[in-house]
Amino acid sequence: MDFESRFMEWYSVAVPGFDLKQGKSRLEAVREMRTGVSKSNMSGFIRLFFSLPLSTEFVDWFRARLKQKDESYVSHDQAELAVVAAGLLYSLLETNSELANIAALAIFCVEAAGIRKQPRVDDVVFRSREYLVQQGVAVRENRVMTCSFPGSSLLENAQEEESDKESDLSRTEATTILNTLHSCFEKIEKNLISLERRHREESDILYWLMGESTLGRHEHFSGFKPAEACLLSAIDLARLTQDLPAPIGAKAFLNRMLRLSSDSEGAKLNITEVVVALHKDRRKEILERYAVKDPILNPLLFAISKSEESGGAPSWSAAFKNVTQLDPKKKLAALDLAELFYSELLLSKAMTN
Repeated sequence: MDFESRFMEWYSVAVPGFDLKQGKSRLEAVREMRTGVSKSNMSGFIRLFFSLPLSTEFVDWFRARLKQKDESYVSHDQAELAVVAAGLLYSLLETNSELANIAALAIFCVEAAGIRKQPRVDDVVFRSREYLVQQGVAVRENRVMTCSFPGSSLLENAQEEESDKESDLSRTEATTILNTLHSCFEKIEKNLISLERRHREESDILYWLMGESTLGRHEHFSGFKPAEACLLSAIDLARLTQDLPAPIGAKAFLNRMLRLSSDSEGAKLNITEVVVALHKDRRKEILERYAVKDPILNPLLFAISKSEESGGAPSWSAAFKNVTQLDPKKKLAALDLAELFYSELLLSKAMTN
């Protein structure tokens, strides 16, 4: 099913009686509104999609922009706005851009490993997961570094002139050749930097896996309980990840380190347990390196910040639940929590850079 058909289906559920003509104009408006998405307002679109609390200012701006792009729009309820946000995010995921990376990661993080139960358009969630896998592979493909040189035809033409005549390139032709060469060298340099980043990521992750120890402090993972290893493995892998989205093997890498920890077999943990298990020095290190952009987008980072505010005591749980609408006592597989935290750290880096 193509995007247009999906969008019509979503809208017909949210707004019964919605006709094809309205659908086409609304879809065109959604595509045009995509240009208004930025790192700074991404959390607003994500909150709108998940029907989560949002400032009146953002909602009013969103309605006004939609009305500007589609005059047939008449303000309805939250369900319709959520569908418009769904269309906008789905459309954004077709661009394979930095903002698409951020949107896909944000959707994954807000899902919170399945803890969140707010209604949302499932197609967008599935597409975001598919996007993360596809792009995680695509950005790490070994591409052949080629560079076309259209200016070479000018040289060939000059060589074909009569041998008894002195042949000089005109200033325009010479400038064209030099500009083309400069463009080629820039492209080659960019490709070489990208290749070096990929090789560095591969080798660094490989040595980390073989070393079986944390970065910096070199503490073997067998010395940690699953609650500690869950977050520490995510921190290390996030530091080693060079490009977004994550490498396709990221979850397997986290699993390998988790299995080294004691009593890790089938371990189930909750957010409160993993945050309380974190040493105060590590809490400070994490918060100095990674910013909490939005409690909804960074639930585990937010939990760590609230824990730091309370001096490590578990009294922060009530405030966490009130702000994020997540149950911090909900048990999850340790690997799922590790993957969630890893994704949050990548998202924080992407939104900060």
